[in-house]
Amino acid sequence: MIAGPLQNQLGNWAVGLMLLVICTISVASISGMRETWAGSAR
Repeated sequence: MIAGPLQNQLGNWAVGLMLLVICTISVASISGMRETWAGSAR
């Protein structure tokens, strides 16, 4: 009976962690692209 809720909790935690990682990567790549554009514009 404990395995079900625990598995769901772990699944939600994994999904949240994945979303956090994806957001971090996208923000980093966007800031990196901005720096590249600023460098090429000069």
